[in-house]
Amino acid sequence: ARVYSAAEGQSRYSLTVVDYNPLERLAVEKSKSCPAGAEPCQGIADVGLGYWKNDMRGAIVYATSKFLQRDAKVTRLTWNFQQMVQGQELQLINNADQSVTWASVYMHENKLIIMEGTVPKGYPLPEFFTQSLGWLDEKGNGIRYSTIYVNAPDVAKPAFRVLAAPRPRN
Repeated sequence: ARVYSAAEGQSRYSLTVVDYNPLERLAVEKSKSCPAGAEPCQGIADVGLGYWKNDMRGAIVYATSKFLQRDAKVTRLTWNFQQMVQGQELQLINNADQSVTWASVYMHENKLIIMEGTVPKGYPLPEFFTQSLGWLDEKGNGIRYSTIYVNAPDVAKPAFRVLAAPRPRN
């Protein structure tokens, strides 16, 4: 995982990117050392050897659950999408200081994206930060899918349209 963060006064912002691309290889390798007959080692088609497919499918839910374990009151938990990529949004009031946290969790091209903004009580909400996510194609063009994109094994990627010209590279 890679974490990018910034702070301004008491406000904090972060973007975490977790690369799930090596997941299948790692889970298959790990499954070779499990006890004979153990379910994760049987290579069931829907699950995948080592359960890697379920780990991929559950990444958004797992990341969301980590927010729910905080010492905070959840004021909103909802399914959402950014440029038609499905995800979750959360809003929390942190019990310790009544600061407000907005978070978004998405997965695109096997990369889990976790965006979090926390501001002191009474400050403008960090919603623009957590809803500012976009996606690029391999040429650097902004894209938007024609239907909801679900990042899961065995789910076809929908068509997309280009939103912007590629950015010049220096």
